[in-house]
Amino acid sequence: LEQRAKLLLFCSGQTRLPLPEKIKVVSGDEPGKFPTAHTCSPITLTIQPYESVEDALQKFVVSMAHAYEYAFV
Repeated sequence: LEQRAKLLLFCSGQTRLPLPEKIKVVSGDEPGKFPTAHTCSPITLTIQPYESVEDALQKFVVSMAHAYEYAFV
């Protein structure tokens, strides 16, 4: 899947638009944690305060790669 579809899958459990609702993005307070998503209503993506863009990107790539482990297929 392309990166946008992987991000949608991670956040919502779906790979295509339209989503049933908007994705609520919230800020976490634990810099070492990976981003988390709740696919139930409301769809929520929690992003931690990372030290760099590269750190954030690396954590998102790992999180999106493991979305299949939670049966979001």
